[in-house]
Amino acid sequence: MFHKVRQQFLSVEEALSTHCIPVTPEVAKASGSPQLDISHVSHGEGVKMAGNAMSLPCVGAMLLCAVMGLTK
Repeated sequence: MFHKVRQQFLSVEEALSTHCIPVTPEVAKASGSPQLDISHVSHGEGVKMAGNAMSLPCVGAMLLCAVMGLTK
């Protein structure tokens, strides 16, 4: 009846990518900025650097909702 779902945490690369930080060659090339070298960063340090890893579209949606609620 209930399906067991395997919980998976974000890798350092994935967590930093949610903040639009260029950590992959593809994203760095697309954004025209140098790639951030995170090869020496441990998983614990990377998680601290990314914080809660709230994605940019999520922040944009929150701001849009706040702006739509403003009245003159």
